[in-house]
Amino acid sequence: MKSLLGLYSQLSLADQTAFLNSIGVIRLQVAKPATVDVSTFNERYQKRYGTSPKFTDPITTGAAHNPTVSVKIIVEWGIFEGEGKNQKEARKDAIQNATAHENCPLSL
Repeated sequence: MKSLLGLYSQLSLADQTAFLNSIGVIRLQVAKPATVDVSTFNERYQKRYGTSPKFTDPITTGAAHNPTVSVKIIVEWGIFEGEGKNQKEARKDAIQNATAHENCPLSL
């Protein structure tokens, strides 16, 4: 038993957690990040900077029956890419990535 504890203690914290999760001792639940309301983001961005955020033209890749659309949002603290099945989803993903950045000054 001592040798098992010795091996366990040499694992990184992430590996210890994964091990305990795999044998059913603990169950990890990964929280989904909160989604950002696009209209709220646009309103707060425009109020703070006096202009709307800029998006690049969408780029569509993949098969016609299963396209992937990507866009970039250009904001004061950087340029962020988003992807989705359509332009609306891609823009929402780009906004999500922009607001998740540590330099995002907007409180949403």
